[in-house]
Amino acid sequence: MEATAHHVKNIITGNSGNSKTGKQISTKSKKSTALSNKIALMKIKSSAKGDAGVPVESRVYFSILLPSNGPSSASSKCSNMWFDQEWTVGRVVDCVSKSANLRNDNNRETSPKLMLRAASLPEDPESEYFSMNMKLVDIISSGTLHNGSSVELCYVDGAYLP
Repeated sequence: MEATAHHVKNIITGNSGNSKTGKQISTKSKKSTALSNKIALMKIKSSAKGDAGVPVESRVYFSILLPSNGPSSASSKCSNMWFDQEWTVGRVVDCVSKSANLRNDNNRETSPKLMLRAASLPEDPESEYFSMNMKLVDIISSGTLHNGSSVELCYVDGAYLP
């Protein structure tokens, strides 16, 4: 009886660790992670905008973090959009920059370039930028992004091109 009370107390306090070995057991299962990803995707879909010519079955949805610095006139810091899964990253950057009124000088050598990458996580603040000719379907199939992921649009020095 005492062991059960101790176990219940650990669950309530959020301490799911095994007191004998000192190891912690993950409380977030794959099922709950998949469910939270689906809920996030539903929220993105409810407010997303994009090219109406893209068939619904070909759409991929992203939450896009807009640049906070650089030559822009963006009014908000985040935008939910859909794109065709066959589009390249370059076309996505052009579409987002046009929609958010961002200055896009990617065709000029000396100006800052708009680049796309997976949204920075605390454990990976320097994630790689996607090449402009990569297709979204290839990025998703590699597991780097999924439908409903957060991506970040950044101004990068013109000397850096992946």
